[in-house]
Amino acid sequence: MSDKHDPQDEWNGLMDHWQAQPTPSQDLDALQREAERHGTRLRMVAGVELVIAALALGNCARALAMGTRNPIPVPVLLALMALVVASTGWRFWQRRRYWRAPTLDPRALIAFEQGRAITALRLWRGSTWLATALWVALTVWAMNALQAGVATPMAPSALAWQLNVGLNAAVLLVCAVAAWGMGRRHRRRLQHLRVLSESLDGE
Repeated sequence: MSDKHDPQDEWNGLMDHWQAQPTPSQDLDALQREAERHGTRLRMVAGVELVIAALALGNCARALAMGTRNPIPVPVLLALMALVVASTGWRFWQRRRYWRAPTLDPRALIAFEQGRAITALRLWRGSTWLATALWVALTVWAMNALQAGVATPMAPSALAWQLNVGLNAAVLLVCAVAAWGMGRRHRRRLQHLRVLSESLDGE
């Protein structure tokens, strides 16, 4: 039997492999589909955020209705309600251009998705810092209130304060890890979009 190596067979294999690689047009088609899916996910996330904001506002309103039985001062509750409204409004304002993916030419579509990714990075970063600042502020307030002694019938015990602070710290840590992971994901997406944009420039 002959075991002769045919260079033409190797070249044909290389050509088949090269032709199987994604082309810029294939990448752009995939990007358009992903942009549409991203818009759907964005609207779903916004809906969840609205529900969470409504629950937070309702909880603050319930605490206000308790009057003197509530250990949290009215100014603190009003400040929390204002913060919920402001942060939710800020998130919706940042996303105002990105709810739906219009049909765009390749360069405009890439720029549109880059704007989406940059906005997502800004939202995750801002939300993480805001949550951290809020946790620090409420922890300091709780420690001061505990030391001063809150004379209300429903004032939580020292152990309850400590458990609340610890639980909120754990939630904050989970959110920070999630923000870090989402940040990496969006930075990788920006890198892919830059490569795709450069491939268009080279055509």
